Amino acid sequence: HLIAKGHSVCMVCGETAKLDLPQTKMKNVHRGMVDGIDVIQIALPYSNKDGITKRAWTFVKFGWKGIQIALKEDYDLLFATSTPLTAGVPGICEGIKRRSQSGKRIAMIPNGCDLEIFKPSSRDNLSLDGISSTDKVAVFTGAHGIANGLDSVLDAASALKKMGRSDIVLAFIGDGKMKGHLINRTKEEGLDNCRFYDPIPKKELNKIVASADVGLMVLTNVPAFYYGTSPNKFFDYISSGLPVLNNYPG
Repeated sequence: HLIAKGHSVCMVCGETAKLDLPQTKMKNVHRGMVDGIDVIQIALPYSNKDGITKRAWTFVKFGWKGIQIALKEDYDLLFATSTPLTAGVPGICEGIKRRSQSGKRIAMIPNGCDLEIFKPSSRDNLSLDGISSTDKVAVFTGAHGIANGLDSVLDAASALKKMGRSDIVLAFIGDGKMKGHLINRTKEEGLDNCRFYDPIPKKELNKIVASADVGLMVLTNVPAFYYGTSPNKFFDYISSGLPVLNNYPG
């Protein structure tokens, strides 16, 4: 959208996507044009399955290289996004104001959803192996990490089995550190009402999400999550016309 308005756009990103860009003079940094965007890719391997120390160190290295790049580039406007592990560094807007020159304009853009991608769809688009058109489907999309607290969903799956509700299926789409544990637990406890699927590209995911019955917005029981925490999957769900089952007050 920025390019369509006549702006020149440069994006600094990690290496989750393999873009095969040319190497720059800076170690582990690649650069090239992608869809009209000048992309600078900091190639640091990262996985939600990594331990907290390794993940934190990767963020530190990414931040340091990002600072080096920001000091060299010529730009009029800078957008910075932050993930949960680094959100404590700026303390969002107020923290930035305290550390910035007075009079600088700072704006926080709330989380949201691309309504051209996520929108209501037909049940006919529910193309997940092991799920029939007559099943009631509750879907969870995104990271299967410690912070997501998905063991509580398996507790619910166990309760549903005891109630004889074999018509309700819980679908987990994504990856993360806890995925192996969750799959093993479903096998050990015979929770055949749970299905696990690999990550799906956003433009394909929307059809599957929109054809489910309920979206699961789940986080582990940590007070820091109670207020103002709204991961993007929440907006994906409601934009797709799904009711959302949420397990925390934020």
